[in-house]
Amino acid sequence: MLVSVIIPAYEAEGLIARTVRSVLSQTYRELELVLVSDDQRDYLEVLASRGISDPRVRQISTGKYGGGAHRARNHGLDVARGELITHFDADDVMQPTRLEKLVPLAAESGAAYDWVAVVDEQSGDHLYTALESLTRMHIEEVFTSATPLIPLTRREHAAPRTEDLDLAEDVIANILLLDKLGPVPVHPEALWQYRIARGSMSHVGDSAAKYDEHYALIQTMLPMMPLSRTNRAMVNQGFIDKRALNSAYGKAAARHPGLTFQDYIAALRRGEDLAAS
Repeated sequence: MLVSVIIPAYEAEGLIARTVRSVLSQTYRELELVLVSDDQRDYLEVLASRGISDPRVRQISTGKYGGGAHRARNHGLDVARGELITHFDADDVMQPTRLEKLVPLAAESGAAYDWVAVVDEQSGDHLYTALESLTRMHIEEVFTSATPLIPLTRREHAAPRTEDLDLAEDVIANILLLDKLGPVPVHPEALWQYRIARGSMSHVGDSAAKYDEHYALIQTMLPMMPLSRTNRAMVNQGFIDKRALNSAYGKAAARHPGLTFQDYIAALRRGEDLAAS
């Protein structure tokens, strides 16, 4: 089965080569990598300058500069040829066996997840492992993961991302997927690294306020989403809880300059509440 890996790229020259190498080094070889330039750069040229040339890589463009990751992912989905689809960020890293281990699970169940290693980009420190101990992903885990969730999904279940959301559009995608499929397998191993680049949009000092704005917007959208009645109520409560956690992080970040959300989650896992200290 062909796997399409869709990677939006915006001002990504610094780390894109590492990410692409991690995809091309997969032990599962039947893949295509769709790079979606969202800044009108020629990333194939960037990759070639770093010794990367592979016929499995192709590039398209959104035709915009900073049009948004959600639109870039949708452009990629439109041209993807794979029977299985996964999205990836331009600064994260796949372990070599990720696709090999997820393809059988996703082919049988419609989708599959894995654990996530959260790593500080600058220091290389492992902050924590998200989803650790899970073997099935339920919809409520979307709100307790504290990281992006990147399933491998059969094409018929890979829906377009929600327009007009710059942040947290992956939350909606995972909610809708799990509402449709029910619990799906989680491979019990961290097969990709979520790299925390301090200063990026998701980790700057005002990120708590930005995310809260988007969570509030998503809550207004819930009545229009095709969710079961039971899941709709649970999802609404999940966003209430997520906003409370986000608010606590905002207080902690005000007291501890430079603190990222993932630093805060790692501290909570160690039993430290930085919002109260």
